[in-house]
Amino acid sequence: MTPEGRDIPKCPSGDEPVPEGSVRGCNRATLPLRSSRRGMRAVNEELRAANEALRESEERYRNLFNTLEEGFCIVRVIFDSEGKAADYRFLQVNAAFEKQTGLHGAQGKLMRDLAPDHERHWFEMYGTIALTGVPRHFVNRARALNRWFDVYAYRVGSPESRQVAILFNDISGIKGLEEILRSQAALLNQAHDAIIVRNTGDRITFWNKGAEAMYGWSSREALGDCAHMLLKTRFPRPLQEISLEVAQQGAWEGELIHSCRDGREIVVDSRWVAHKDNEGNRIGIMELNRDITVRKRAEEELRETNSLLEARNAELDSFNYSVSHDLRGPLRAIGAFGRMLGDEYRTLLDGAGKVYLDQIFRSTDRMAQLIDDLLKLSRITRTEIRRTQVDLGGIAQSMAQDLKQGAPERIVEFIIDDIVIHADRGLMIIVIENLFFNAWKFTSRRFRARIEFSCRQEGSRTIYFVRDNGEGFDMAHGRKLFTPFQRLHSNTEFPGTGIGLAIVRRIIERHGGRVWAEGEVGKGATISFEIPATN
Repeated sequence: MTPEGRDIPKCPSGDEPVPEGSVRGCNRATLPLRSSRRGMRAVNEELRAANEALRESEERYRNLFNTLEEGFCIVRVIFDSEGKAADYRFLQVNAAFEKQTGLHGAQGKLMRDLAPDHERHWFEMYGTIALTGVPRHFVNRARALNRWFDVYAYRVGSPESRQVAILFNDISGIKGLEEILRSQAALLNQAHDAIIVRNTGDRITFWNKGAEAMYGWSSREALGDCAHMLLKTRFPRPLQEISLEVAQQGAWEGELIHSCRDGREIVVDSRWVAHKDNEGNRIGIMELNRDITVRKRAEEELRETNSLLEARNAELDSFNYSVSHDLRGPLRAIGAFGRMLGDEYRTLLDGAGKVYLDQIFRSTDRMAQLIDDLLKLSRITRTEIRRTQVDLGGIAQSMAQDLKQGAPERIVEFIIDDIVIHADRGLMIIVIENLFFNAWKFTSRRFRARIEFSCRQEGSRTIYFVRDNGEGFDMAHGRKLFTPFQRLHSNTEFPGTGIGLAIVRRIIERHGGRVWAEGEVGKGATISFEIPATN
């Protein structure tokens, strides 16, 4: 019996009929209790999950808060009786705060306590953000801290909390570089090259007149923009590799392709130099760009022209070689039949016939010499250069002895210096033979001839030369001297085919050098050449 005198019905067994209005297994009084317990368990599970998520979120926030390289803090702005921002208190500061500001133990303290001379405009800016909720991004100087800061600030919490979150970077080094550049702006703006300064975020902080003229954007338009996005820079290799090289070596140099404001693409010779603060941290990059578009275009055209010339020269050499061989057969036949005609029928020929026959012999001999010279020129073009130490003085002495023995009646003074050069010995023998034979030939009318082989220094260059006191030549026609089969004298005056100096030129050029001639009619000539130490 209950206190009220009513019996509490028992839960019926499975065999008993279920009373009306009851649930099998329990009565109405037990149902709300069990439902309540299940609901509490679900609520507790949700609370535990929420707390775990909150804990993980706070952990991520703390990790982010303390691993930021930028300084970060949350302050509460303090207003005076007139409603003006007069100070602020640091509620939270991250690990980078001290390095970025130089302030120690700031958390919980007022800014005026840490830096009594801190400028009032800092308080006013943060006060405005706290009241209006409008975030701001600005660059400003803190004279009391002797630093420049790049700042992004925004309100956190309700307007009544007067709290502001501040994310900032110490940019004193880059501002110092800007000050130096501004002090030298008059000089830098006279430069035709583009001079650009970028901070570590690739933002342009200095843009001289040369950059304005080269790219088309004014300094006002370019400052603050991302340099590589503005110029649509195309790099010769990944930017990450170049940045790593600048970080490790302090500089980088290479060619870049930039887009100008009008859409033109230009090629620039670019030099990057890292700028660091007093602690050795890289804070910016000075970039010097020179427009080499015209030069690159000319180089490309020159390469194409050289390739075409090389192909044509190869074809010409091949043609010369083939023709020279093909001409030998008919020429030998003409010579053989001419000799047979002379041997068997010369007595039957009159005077004119004999003259004609002798002219055939002279012409075939000259043609044979021309073919030999063509083959020499072709072989020189095909010969591989093998550089060794070559005693040019010794070769010249040997050549002089051979010339004297061939014409002992001539009075010729040879002056030959001791000269050693790094070149192809076989080809240099041909050079000396041709130059000495040329000088010997054109001094043949001198009673006392003089042939000199020597060298002189012109700075770092060594100039070799063969000088004679022979017939000389008119400088107006000097360029013909090194052209195959071009001659300044008739064959009756001085015999030859006009191939000797062309061979000399080909050999010297194959060594990467050059050859030239100086002379005066009746006063001799000088053939000079130079060969660099390496090609």
